[in-house]
Amino acid sequence: QLLEYDLRSLARGWSEARGGGSAAPLLTTFDLSGYGIMMSWQLLVSMSRLFPELEELTLSGVDIAGATGAPLEVLPRLRKLRIGSFVRSFSSLGHKSTAEVGRALRSLLTLAPGLEDLSLSHGTMYMSGKDRKAQLARPPLPGCDGALELLPASLLRLSLGTMVLNDDDKLALAQLPQLRRLMLKECGDDARRIATELCQLSPQLSPSRIVLDNLLLGLALPLSGAAEASASRRDSSRPPSASGGDGMADESDED
Repeated sequence: QLLEYDLRSLARGWSEARGGGSAAPLLTTFDLSGYGIMMSWQLLVSMSRLFPELEELTLSGVDIAGATGAPLEVLPRLRKLRIGSFVRSFSSLGHKSTAEVGRALRSLLTLAPGLEDLSLSHGTMYMSGKDRKAQLARPPLPGCDGALELLPASLLRLSLGTMVLNDDDKLALAQLPQLRRLMLKECGDDARRIATELCQLSPQLSPSRIVLDNLLLGLALPLSGAAEASASRRDSSRPPSASGGDGMADESDED
């Protein structure tokens, strides 16, 4: 409540500085990151209404328990959205259900029609040594409930973590015409197969553009080593260019 009060005060002050009335406060980047910090869904709704000119939004966590309440306001300028977790790792409430995650994703994915960079992770519950000794199983990770079909066509980079993907999700990702980078982490037993088949369905994707559980797809090397090996193979198989670089290097610089 205190954070919401502070944000409302800032929004009012910045709006008055721009002449008051309907003038929107010029906040383009907001980052609320930190260990254990979770923003309530209600506060996220308030932010979408208070700061309509946001371009980048980074949150270490969002409690999606209230995602069935008031809808988020569309942020037409938002280009980057990153949410680190939907659950409190040390909470006893367990993981969210597939239906709960689906509802939250449907709201989030309609928030920004021009989104280019999206990173979402459900998060995982902490298992203590006592839990492991008692052979307690970690709650299953949720799926996306078909919500990935709402991903905007403008998306260039996508990172998904601790959410189980299925073939419907694969087809939804294959419909993204501009997707150039895909990172998947703990996305279920079928994640490797789905990523491999995506390379066949999406001509703009290749194993060198997909990272699966911190490894480049198809390579048994850590990400940094795989990138160096890939670059080495390209250099040895191609004649040097006048610029000294290649298309992938240019795109990496742009990213």
